[in-house]
Amino acid sequence: MIDGDSTHNFIQAPVVHFLGLTSHVITPLTFMVGNCARLTCTNICTDVPVILQTHSFLVDLFVMDLAGSDLVLGVDWLKTLGPIITNYSHLTMRFMKNAKWVEIQGGSNLVPAEINNH
Repeated sequence: MIDGDSTHNFIQAPVVHFLGLTSHVITPLTFMVGNCARLTCTNICTDVPVILQTHSFLVDLFVMDLAGSDLVLGVDWLKTLGPIITNYSHLTMRFMKNAKWVEIQGGSNLVPAEINNH
């Protein structure tokens, strides 16, 4: 899920284990989540390759017990993209990557993100 209201990028702990990602212990950080609950994070996975449709990105992911989404790309990721053109009518995001326009298409029948652990 891409979430402009999330300050950071998050991943579910079971997904970390399932994919065999390496996580590192960090000084505990507390985040307020969508239902106003406060969750503490003690681990991060760094430089995780994430494929969003056909485009690859390296992201740092805080390991959290999230509800609903396996992976959340928040403002930490969005700000790396530079200027973004968003069309909510067509559920698209356009931005420049490696001097080329990239367009991400949203929709309920698409898998918005997958993690590639290669």
